Amino acid sequence: MKKIFIKAFPLVTTLLLLLANVSSATTNCWWGAYQPEVPESLRK
Repeated sequence: MKKIFIKAFPLVTTLLLLLANVSSATTNCWWGAYQPEVPESLRK
């Protein structure tokens, strides 16, 4: 049982970190894609 845990733990940790990284990047892209309309007073 302990051998399985020792082999599986790094794999599970890596997958969770990858999932967190991908979801964070996706969220940032969604927020970065939001472009509100520029008010007329700020237009050049």
